[in-house]
Amino acid sequence: MKNTKQKGSIIKIILIIFFILGIGSVIYVKHESTKLFNDFIINDKQTLINQVDAFIKNVGQGDVSDAYKLTDQKNISLEMLQNSEMREALQKYEKQDSNFHSIRVIRWLSNDSKVEYKTVIYFSDKTQGQMGIVAIKEKGLWKIAGFELATPPDKMW
Repeated sequence: MKNTKQKGSIIKIILIIFFILGIGSVIYVKHESTKLFNDFIINDKQTLINQVDAFIKNVGQGDVSDAYKLTDQKNISLEMLQNSEMREALQKYEKQDSNFHSIRVIRWLSNDSKVEYKTVIYFSDKTQGQMGIVAIKEKGLWKIAGFELATPPDKMW
């Protein structure tokens, strides 16, 4: 009888240990999966930022006329260059930030599926321009949905 009670308490202790280990491992796995997901989101954003930076760098390597030629090669229409929605979006930023002309702004909207990007670019012919880009995420891939390039810079902002 005494052995049965001892066996019962040993089994209870073992079950409690397994229960504690189980909860601990669930918490650890949940923490790790959240960390991996957040790392993925950050890396995904960084990938888009790098793509946009590369695009701007390519535009800025030539003079203004080269920039417009490059936009034609990227199948960006004149309507997109004169996108009024893009202009309105950028004007909203300008009202929100007094230093807006001198900085690059990245804003993530609607659950990481849309980005608005604005920057001043400098061309090799010593002129400068302004560029605004809207990118959206479709089926896991980022695509440029709106693009505007203005030279001289006072045309757009």
